[in-house]
Amino acid sequence: MKGRAPALLILLLIGGVAAGIAAVLFIGQRQQMARLQQQLAMSQQQATQLQAKNQELAGELTDLQDERRGLEQRVVSLRTELTTTLAELDRSRAGGRELQDRFQTVDDERAQLQGRLSDVIRERDEARQRADRLTEEKTVLDRALGRLRERMALLDRDYRRLAEKLAAPAAPIAASHPGVNVIGQYDPQAPAVPAPQPQPQPGPETRPSNASFGMAASVELPPIVVRKDQAGVSAVVRGRLVEVNASHGFVVIDKGSLEGVRAGMGFDVLRGAQRVGRVTAVRVRPQLSACDIVGAKTAGSLQVGDHAVQSGR
Repeated sequence: MKGRAPALLILLLIGGVAAGIAAVLFIGQRQQMARLQQQLAMSQQQATQLQAKNQELAGELTDLQDERRGLEQRVVSLRTELTTTLAELDRSRAGGRELQDRFQTVDDERAQLQGRLSDVIRERDEARQRADRLTEEKTVLDRALGRLRERMALLDRDYRRLAEKLAAPAAPIAASHPGVNVIGQYDPQAPAVPAPQPQPQPGPETRPSNASFGMAASVELPPIVVRKDQAGVSAVVRGRLVEVNASHGFVVIDKGSLEGVRAGMGFDVLRGAQRVGRVTAVRVRPQLSACDIVGAKTAGSLQVGDHAVQSGR
């Protein structure tokens, strides 16, 4: 018995130790299991949070994908608009170049028209000045013509009076001497007067008195005026240029029909002793003549003040 007691005690001791170890192990496992359960709960909570976050991220990803598709469509639309805009820009540039060319053409035409307008204005001013000068000359000529008409009227009146005075005393002479007409001019149709035959000198008692002829002892006749053209002498017409229009090719000289100028008459234009041109009269007035330029050294060689001398007589 005594020998079995220590062995039992040892067994009990071993059993107690084993039970203690088992209890310690069980407690440790329970604690470890509790820790694992707590970690599992935390992991499940984190997994739930991650799932919720994942779902949220998935929603955001869907939204981002939708937004991306919208942006891609927007990019395609913008590219199309950019292509259209570039094409319109190219067309606008081409139109701008065309407009610039047209503007340059219009500007050139405007410059040409401005030059032509200046020429027309200058010609209009020159024509107006010539018209003013011609109006002044016409006024002067009208006044001179009026004075000339008055003078001619007075001369005609004086001539008629003188003719009436001469007609009465010359009538007996014309009757007795057919070769002498009333105005003292030779009449080629009148019969010739025979040459007087020598007669004896009559005495004082047989001489006819002045009263028998019915006229005074002396008769005053009007002066005989002989013009050069009537006498067969042609005077050279000399004038001066008072107007020169090289652009229209005509000049005006200060001589007219009163000085013997007629249409078609030619003139040599002289400057000093040098001949600078030739003109021909086309329109003749009493004191002025318009002439065409038929020959000149240069377009502007004829000047106001040059002398015009009749040529080709």
